[in-house]
Amino acid sequence: MAELAAHLAASRREADIPHLPRNAGTDRTPSKQALLDEIARSGADW
Repeated sequence: MAELAAHLAASRREADIPHLPRNAGTDRTPSKQALLDEIARSGADW
C-alpha cells in the first residue's frame, strides 16, 4: 500500500493536482446519508 500511495502522490504532483476532489454525494444510499447526517450532528467534519 505504501508503494501505491507513493505512486499516486507522484502522479498527482505530475498532473499538478494538489488534492483529490471530494465526492459530490449525489449517488448516496439512504443509510450512508443517515450515517453522514449523524456524523455532522455530532459536530465532526466529514
